[in-house]
Amino acid sequence: MPVTGDAFQSTSSGSDFYFMVLTDGADELLYATYMGGSLSRTHVDGGTSRFDKGGIVYHAVCSGCAAYNATNKSSSDFPTTSNAWSNKNNSFNCNNAAFKFDLSSLRARIVTNSVELDQPGLNKICLPDMIVFQNRSTGGQFYEWDFGDGTALTKVDTTAIIHQYQKEGSYSVRLRAVDQGTCVGEDFDFATIIVNKATGFAGEDQTICHGESTQLIADGGVQYSWSIKDSLASQLSSPTFSPMDTTTYAVAITDINGCVVKDTIGVSVVPRIDLQFDIEKVTDCTTRPALKLVNRTEEEEELFFDFGDGNSSTQREVVYNYESDGQYYVKLVGKRAFCVFEESVELPFFTIRVPNVITPGNSDVNSSGKNDTFKVLYGDAPNSPTTTEAGVKVSLSVYNRWGKLAYENNHYDDSWAGEGLEAGTYYYEIEIENEPLCKGWVQIIR
Repeated sequence: MPVTGDAFQSTSSGSDFYFMVLTDGADELLYATYMGGSLSRTHVDGGTSRFDKGGIVYHAVCSGCAAYNATNKSSSDFPTTSNAWSNKNNSFNCNNAAFKFDLSSLRARIVTNSVELDQPGLNKICLPDMIVFQNRSTGGQFYEWDFGDGTALTKVDTTAIIHQYQKEGSYSVRLRAVDQGTCVGEDFDFATIIVNKATGFAGEDQTICHGESTQLIADGGVQYSWSIKDSLASQLSSPTFSPMDTTTYAVAITDINGCVVKDTIGVSVVPRIDLQFDIEKVTDCTTRPALKLVNRTEEEEELFFDFGDGNSSTQREVVYNYESDGQYYVKLVGKRAFCVFEESVELPFFTIRVPNVITPGNSDVNSSGKNDTFKVLYGDAPNSPTTTEAGVKVSLSVYNRWGKLAYENNHYDDSWAGEGLEAGTYYYEIEIENEPLCKGWVQIIR
């Protein structure tokens, strides 16, 4: 049979008495022992057992029976106290042994637990969590609780107590179970509760512009869990997010003591301005093209055009002339709150110079041979390259005075010299890459 660590006699000769104490409902063994000696055999013929309500047994038994101990017919190993009427069995057979054994189990016992009662033995909590003290004492007329933080409570029942500590620290909890009707009168149990203050923290809410990224801040933990609408988003301490709309991020921060801080950071997103504008080049095919802009944005915000050369305009429709050739970023800029949004396009603005005379093979007119072919110059400098030399795609169509196509080349390379055509006036259409269509006339002089 099982015995407890504090058993009066932990082994048996095979013919001993066995005492045990169970909790209510026989859920737990509180005390168990053998009693009867190591050699002789004992028994009881019935009717001699008495118990009182305090848990004390009064017993008269047959002990030291010679009939069951052939080697020692006068056995005296039945346990006795020093002041017993007789410490020996003076009979050659069984003798009557009368004893009183106190089985009253006054035992103070604390079981700590969570509020959900799913963590028995809990000894570490985090502010402001509460802890449950369950009284699993046996016996006792009343119970005195001392929670170690200056608060105390006396109860006459074993119902559980929910307690909340106000400060971090280590607290020694004492339970005193009292029953003056037992031999011991009182019993104590102790528990140590460690109360920690969570060290995790999250940063402040933020406001960003549409299209931007932001880094959210959390610290003080060893584990982080960021989520958006209950979906895990990151396990970094300070992740970077790029929300398109206003979003709330939830974070759970677990520190080295297991304390969890839950917080949220809201990221407000300033909506983007729906910037819309028309852009057009206006040219006469003899000078640098002008820039024509029309603001089509419907939203009423602070808007302006940036021409890319240091100048700007708040007009909704504007024609602008650049002072020098170049590649320019043309922007429509909008401001909302502290955010700046823009839509841009990069365009070349170079002076287009189309000849109105070519002199193929005419040495009297053009001794240098520069005007032998039809060349479109790209730029306003004296040494400006042709469109071919600048790598600009050109498509050229030439018509006579009656509108009949005389020449066509979709990949023109500065080579047309009016081959097969008489001297006279002809009309051209030039499609230059990133430029408006140019129309004009050119005279062939031979």
